Amino acid sequence: MTAPRAPRVRQLGKPRHALQARRPATRQGQGLYQTIDWTHVLSERAFYTLKFSQVDDWSTSRTFESLEDPRYLPSFYLQSLANTGFLTGGVDLTRFEQKTLTRLGKFDMTAQLMSIHEVKVGLEYRWNDVTAESYVVQFKDPNYPNIDPTQRTTCPDCTTFLPTKPTIEGGYVKYTRNPIQAAAYFQDKIELFQSIVLNLGLRYDYFDPAADYNPYISRGDLAPGHNLYH
Repeated sequence: MTAPRAPRVRQLGKPRHALQARRPATRQGQGLYQTIDWTHVLSERAFYTLKFSQVDDWSTSRTFESLEDPRYLPSFYLQSLANTGFLTGGVDLTRFEQKTLTRLGKFDMTAQLMSIHEVKVGLEYRWNDVTAESYVVQFKDPNYPNIDPTQRTTCPDCTTFLPTKPTIEGGYVKYTRNPIQAAAYFQDKIELFQSIVLNLGLRYDYFDPAADYNPYISRGDLAPGHNLYH
């Protein structure tokens, strides 16, 4: 009777001693902000300003640049040291990347009406393009995708477990959304007397997420035929 054979993982790398912690994810990010402002004076009592801007933002969090990096290790290597909060090995398997493009147009006007009213009005429109991908790396044998690698995996024909992306049900998230934000406001500064100043105003904000959602999640249950993802 032969003993069960443990799974092999492609190029597991150097051995780790008991007190060596896991390798954490590396977080990176960069952004580019561009803006232009134009102010036009209509008279001694009125002027307006136009503003246009664009913001490009990119951020990522992952242990290695490539998903196929041979230094990735299955989750069973993330063993904790007894009675402590320390991990004795393994790597962070989470991978996250997000790109955001935001374009903004804004109009503001200020006018002095009579001697006691300073009126301000404005409009704002913001368009976003958001792309995100998030998941935890899983390991599969291409020939036996239904078998997960563990320290006790018994699969005589399993030869190599490779890092791969999970399914949607397994926690894979990827989307592109274009939410819209808009606003309008009116403000009147009234100087009744030297010691009495009133500020009156009204503002309206609009937000469209441009995305579907599952309303049953917040209720703690799911509709028949639905899961957490759709």
